[in-house]
Amino acid sequence: MKIKICGLRSLTDIQIVNKYLPDYAGFVFAPSKRQVNQIQARELISVLSSEIIPVGVFVNLALPELQEIVTVSQIKVIQLHGDETPAYLRKLKKSLPQLEVWRAIRATSAQQILDALSSSADKILVDSFVPGEYGGAGKLANWEALADIKASKPLILAGGLSTENISAACKLNNIWGVDVSSGVETNLVKDSNKIEKFIELARGR
Repeated sequence: MKIKICGLRSLTDIQIVNKYLPDYAGFVFAPSKRQVNQIQARELISVLSSEIIPVGVFVNLALPELQEIVTVSQIKVIQLHGDETPAYLRKLKKSLPQLEVWRAIRATSAQQILDALSSSADKILVDSFVPGEYGGAGKLANWEALADIKASKPLILAGGLSTENISAACKLNNIWGVDVSSGVETNLVKDSNKIEKFIELARGR
């Protein structure tokens, strides 16, 4: 099971993930309590373990601005978490062909997941739907929508994951990876013990 710890914003956060080595580390460039700018992200990524792939989370950003952030920060994976169109996605992949692109969807049905799978994204991240929010806001995604899908691309599950439910989440059909942020925090700060336990459970140790 691949693991992404998202919403990193401090040197302490980097030290924690460098210790426990998730597969991916997420940096949020959209308006959020966990938002970082390109300079902050570059400084954090410069001390991130080479074993961890940095992912940038973007919401409805103009393509030239996104390209600049990616170049400055040295992000390796782009996660689109807004209302970006298929045409936008195609232009992005053409302009930055060396980078992987993940399409996040706030899915309420299996059909939405199937539609996303037909896009040009490399991987699909399934998040929960919360009105007015682009992220899951700590709410569980629609796990039932994943049940009978024959996924043609890797699916990453996000939304409300924590040490309490990650073992069950890892047993779901089709799941290639999991993405957690608030579920491994205490008072909005990344919690080393929670991250350690989350990774252990996700990897079945």
